[in-house]
Amino acid sequence: FSLSTGLDTPPFVAAVSADLAVAPDGSRVAFLTEQDGQRALQLRTLDALTPTTVVDSGSPFNPFFSPDGEWLGYYDSSGPVLQRVSLSTGAVVTITELPGNLAGATWAENDEIVFATTDQGGGLWSVSADGDTPTRLTAPATADGEVDHRFPSVLPDNAGVLFTITRGGATT
Repeated sequence: FSLSTGLDTPPFVAAVSADLAVAPDGSRVAFLTEQDGQRALQLRTLDALTPTTVVDSGSPFNPFFSPDGEWLGYYDSSGPVLQRVSLSTGAVVTITELPGNLAGATWAENDEIVFATTDQGGGLWSVSADGDTPTRLTAPATADGEVDHRFPSVLPDNAGVLFTITRGGATT
């Protein structure tokens, strides 16, 4: 399968935040709402019209599901921290502090979370979903014009990670 935009260069991806996530089994959608300046993370099953509020404190962004769909990871910019919330109990666990705004996160089947931040030159990082000190996975090849790595997505069976490479104002 190939997607062609008809352009000589790939289109620029301007978004830093993805405020919608679909559960791995496709049964639920997590999304963010804002009312009177207060952000909330909500969850809606596809067979219901009314969502339930999962997180209504802090400033949540970028929801992403665990592989089993039992947890929802997210970025709380008031920290700034990476957190997860149990969808069965509502318990919130802080995973790690972040040096900048989140620029994408994905939860691997081995219970590692791969993420990127808006810090220039930050690359991709990995951290246990239980919390720990993040480990660097990638660093931009500045000699080749790379500025940053963002928007990771773990492949099935932990076969690898797809991500966006930013090169001097453009993405590839």
